[in-house]
Amino acid sequence: MVQIDTGHGSAFFSAEPLLKQRRKRYDLVASSALPPAESRDFIVELLQEL
Repeated sequence: MVQIDTGHGSAFFSAEPLLKQRRKRYDLVASSALPPAESRDFIVELLQEL
């Protein structure tokens, strides 16, 4: 089951094709994320630039 929050409320989906599509999107985002320590360092760096 996938829950998607929108400006009009939440929607729930359980159809297999949609779940596969959402999993691909999630995996793409997750694969481009920095590791936790690098994320922390990046945020600290950004804050120092403000």
